[in-house]
Amino acid sequence: MIYDFIVIGAGYGGLTAASLLAAQGQKVLCLEAHSKIGGCASYFRKKDFLFDAGATTLSGIQEHQPIGKLIRELDLELNYTKIDPGIIVSYKQKLIRRYADQSKWVSELSQATNSPKTNLEKLFNKLAQIDQRAWSLLSRNPNLIPRDLWSFIKLSKNIKDIDLGILMLKDFQSMLDSHQLNNPDLKNILNEILLISTQSYSPEVPIMSAALGLEYPREVYYSFGGISELAHLLVQRFTQDHGTLMLRQKVTNIHSSKNIYHIQTDKGESFQARRVIANIPIWNISGISSNPVQKSFSKLSKNFDKAWSAFTCYFSVPEKGDLESLYYQIHTDNLVNCGSKSIFVSFSHPDDRKKSPEGYRCVTISTHTPADHWHNLEPEKYTALKQETQDQIIKIFLESFLQYQASDIEFVISGTPKTFLHYTKRHKGYVGGIPHSTSRPLFLLPNHISDIENLYLVGDTSFPGQGIASVIYSAQSLINKISTDT
Repeated sequence: MIYDFIVIGAGYGGLTAASLLAAQGQKVLCLEAHSKIGGCASYFRKKDFLFDAGATTLSGIQEHQPIGKLIRELDLELNYTKIDPGIIVSYKQKLIRRYADQSKWVSELSQATNSPKTNLEKLFNKLAQIDQRAWSLLSRNPNLIPRDLWSFIKLSKNIKDIDLGILMLKDFQSMLDSHQLNNPDLKNILNEILLISTQSYSPEVPIMSAALGLEYPREVYYSFGGISELAHLLVQRFTQDHGTLMLRQKVTNIHSSKNIYHIQTDKGESFQARRVIANIPIWNISGISSNPVQKSFSKLSKNFDKAWSAFTCYFSVPEKGDLESLYYQIHTDNLVNCGSKSIFVSFSHPDDRKKSPEGYRCVTISTHTPADHWHNLEPEKYTALKQETQDQIIKIFLESFLQYQASDIEFVISGTPKTFLHYTKRHKGYVGGIPHSTSRPLFLLPNHISDIENLYLVGDTSFPGQGIASVIYSAQSLINKISTDT
């Protein structure tokens, strides 16, 4: 059989692309190396507990945003609830609540940092406007990210939209300066939020990316059953539309002959398709392909060779009273072996019986870490570093949530970049995509239309940052482009 499309990788980008194509009647095969779907947003079980392996928050679910559009288009029934405040920031023994109500969030931020409230209001009102305009522009663009200023002009409904291109070139620090917001505490708080969503800090991140990143936690939702529930719904719809999903099929070679792609896997199987969609990072593709594909992606990999990975901890605790939110970002100066100055703590919902037994909660903690720090170590050194990092993260957790004692933690599982490399097969265990930077504007980043005919990209290296919402958008945009062109 020759498929219309083979999708490599069953992360959210790949599952979205595969489901949308199958819904159009295309013959689609999706190959996944792991035994589970979800990619970086996958899951695992420990005893009676279900943990999100990576991403834990859901956003972009409003009608004009990627996940909201996907749910409506494929008629998916996702069980979720809004969390408000979406995130609580713990900074210098102060709790700063990121409410959906912008005025309440600004008040919290102003009081905690002694920053002028009027200036903060102007800043966040401007960021909200940029965020809305950016999503509107992106939704009108079948080529994902406009590749140059002329593309912006053609897309613009009016001349005012052209300034969004300029906001890809100016750094967010300049925006803080123009609003006279130079308080070090404010910068620290905003920088750690930006690191989660854009993989960069204010001196590097473009204003447009900062707007998307800082508005991201304004609308936070919890998915009952875990962040992978939406992925399971996509698989159900995909198979109902006669799509084929094959797990434990790691792609080892991609080559084309006479306008047909031949895909080989580690199981010794070979599949054929007219078109290929790669939901794997750009760094991985050159290693499983031959020229000219290999040459093209080797060049891309060298141009964008820096990314973050994560250190993660997973454990359970007994239910001990209500929490103000399910998500906390805790600032700390006590992290070693990491690149962030905060940890992100996610609790399961007290009513989510799919994730934990009654009377208990799952806890997932993550922080940024340089991938290279964890590779090429002697086993004893690696084990010692892993234990040291785990111990300090648990210590920070117990100091932040005084209702819990060390004896409340029944087990702890930790993951490093080597863990992500092992399970996701991503180069060096990179997660989160390519960091946003004014030195590499969005329109210069890898496009979902590759240099190779009928080979396409989705995922966090074709539209970096913003988590699940962005990789779903990358797939929606690609399928829109393919449908428009055929």
